[in-house]
Amino acid sequence: MNLTIRTLITLLIITSVTSACVVAPKTVRMDVDKGAVANEARKQRELAVKNYYLQFERLQTVAWPVLKSNTNLCEDRTAPSTGLFAENVYRYEDADMQQAARDALGMDNNFRVLFVAPQSPAEHAGIVKGDIITKVNGKVIPATKEASEIIATIMKESADETVWNVEIENSLGEMKQLSINSVDICNYGVRLQESDTVNAFADGDNIILTQGMMRFTGSDKELGLVVGHEIAHNIMNHMSAKTTNYVLGSVLDVIAAAYGIDTQNAFGKMSANAYSQDFEAEADYVGIYLIAKSGYDIEGSADFWRRMASIHPGNIATNHAASHPATPERFVAIEETIKEVTLKTANNEPLDFELKPHEKTEKAVTKKPFGS
Repeated sequence: MNLTIRTLITLLIITSVTSACVVAPKTVRMDVDKGAVANEARKQRELAVKNYYLQFERLQTVAWPVLKSNTNLCEDRTAPSTGLFAENVYRYEDADMQQAARDALGMDNNFRVLFVAPQSPAEHAGIVKGDIITKVNGKVIPATKEASEIIATIMKESADETVWNVEIENSLGEMKQLSINSVDICNYGVRLQESDTVNAFADGDNIILTQGMMRFTGSDKELGLVVGHEIAHNIMNHMSAKTTNYVLGSVLDVIAAAYGIDTQNAFGKMSANAYSQDFEAEADYVGIYLIAKSGYDIEGSADFWRRMASIHPGNIATNHAASHPATPERFVAIEETIKEVTLKTANNEPLDFELKPHEKTEKAVTKKPFGS
């Protein structure tokens, strides 16, 4: 008999015996109405959509002023912004989720304004949530799934323009022609990730916060701390530094391979993680300056790390092999940074974070203002 056939027969026998022996529940399973289940699924999808956009609005409300107030630190990473965010139901590919967006948020095929950042050019121009964007710079925005791509193309083509001419249809069905004077902001995307994990990270181009992190941050002050920290990672070019360190370490892996030693890229990985805790500490430090320059009240924001420690006490102990500093160190360091910023504010000094002496020399030579 073929070995494969014998194996299949053996598995079938084992499966039959196992099925006969497994323990079943003792109570009767409720015979539920399929229509009621479908109706409940619809309600839950609506709740999911509504919750996502409440979190999205909160995140953008906190992040937009930080991006706007620190353009001098982003060097060539700036872009014009109006402060409005619009989408249509085609943001979702699934038909059931599209219907949930229609029912929960009033979204439809039209490219509709979902959020306007406070004190933004869009708000000053009179745009409000619910307005339908019908034209941008004379180009029609169709009520189709291609609307987002068309908007992106217009923004790319008009990157150097400071005034955006927008036609909107308001809730009364009135058509209005509005001019929006855009402002430059740091060109880092702010993304909300559908995940229950309490996490936030930066990739050099974006900052990403999970829905779990949004729920964990008990106040906008705490959320500002997280947002400032992640933006600081991008501004300080930490992703680029880690890549450079990885490449330098990989040279040793290549040399070892030439001598017949398989390091499994150990030197590259080790170098990539070099200064990991220092990068995190720097992001904490710079992040406080970023949110302070945005006008946020930074007093007490370090309490975020006390709450984190109370839920994850494993982060309290110092571990030199860890990628992040321990929570007590982060709390105390942030408190000291707040004192530094508060003193500068009281003395009417610029909120410039302190660079190492050799970094100050390099900035002076290149004549690029950094932190001013």
